[in-house]
Amino acid sequence: MSKQQYIGFLSMKSVYNRLKNGTKEVPKSVIFREEAARNNNLIPCYFLFSHLSGSQDHITALVNENGVYQEKRIPVPRVIYNLEWTSPIREKIIKRLTQKGIKVFNEINILRKYKFQKILEANPEFHRYLPETKIGNLKNLKEMMQKYTQLILKPDNGIIGKGILKLQKVNKKDWCLSYKAREGKRRYWKEITFQDTIPEMLQQTLENNVYLIQNLLPLATYQGSPFDFRVSTQKNGSGNWEVSAIIGKVAREGTFLTNIEQGASAYTLDELMKEYPHLNADQLRKQITSLAIKIANLYSKHVPHPADLGFDIAITPQGDLYYIECNFISAYSGFTIKNGVLLHEEWKAVFTNPIDYARYLLDNETNSKNK
Repeated sequence: MSKQQYIGFLSMKSVYNRLKNGTKEVPKSVIFREEAARNNNLIPCYFLFSHLSGSQDHITALVNENGVYQEKRIPVPRVIYNLEWTSPIREKIIKRLTQKGIKVFNEINILRKYKFQKILEANPEFHRYLPETKIGNLKNLKEMMQKYTQLILKPDNGIIGKGILKLQKVNKKDWCLSYKAREGKRRYWKEITFQDTIPEMLQQTLENNVYLIQNLLPLATYQGSPFDFRVSTQKNGSGNWEVSAIIGKVAREGTFLTNIEQGASAYTLDELMKEYPHLNADQLRKQITSLAIKIANLYSKHVPHPADLGFDIAITPQGDLYYIECNFISAYSGFTIKNGVLLHEEWKAVFTNPIDYARYLLDNETNSKNK
């Protein structure tokens, strides 16, 4: 039996407070991770970035004792799973921890999409999987409008579908810009039709923010709504990359955004492929898995200690695959759990695989010391 040790979870404040206060039901994701921790002879503990200096030997953390989460002083865990957004200041804290020999996986998870697009573009093997992507400015926008009839504009560091714009040519002269506007607390889709003059709203968006412009891919649809896949690609108990789950995200009726936070629904690959009998679901799963692992191995050369990546991969009705973007904190609970129930048993691995990897890191450290 492996020696019992702590596994640290760098948690979001909302999760930490929920466990500490004990006023709400424990999230299913926490239950799954703790079950995996017990199976690996690990003790889960939870703390915030504000608890860390990076130089201390002990930390105040929440520990589950007899079903009650209590704060206690413990040694800083030798392995930490980062589930919180990073920043330059937080990255310095993590660096101090790693300099002391502490393993923190998912060190950095705020990313610029264009940086990783360029990494893939530099490798000819991936060219067939990439939509054309340019930095958002008026010159590039006009060039892309000459080449394509549908475009997506998205923030370079955007998350959960916020700030995305759609540009579509509706006839020989007119274009339609769609974006989310706000009226009080209500958010709704607003449209601007124009011809030659780019709308002021769009010009200001490109001038004041870093945006990307991509040709809008002809996504496959399910019951009339477009979908893509979130491909959970994680390190496992052997220290290797593995695709833990492929989760289909179907846009809400009448919309084009496949983000769960924007109202999309989750389905298995097999369910979605029923509308495409000319495509072999098992073969498609193998192709997606192969692509995701190749990208994960490439990103490992450019990012410090990634171990939990969520790739968005699109598919056309003909079965062509396209890389959309990479997520370093994937909202697995939103994808896989509804009303406290896991939608599909096969998706449980997204919560348990990283814990197996933590055990691997600890065992590997012990073996190295014993040599």
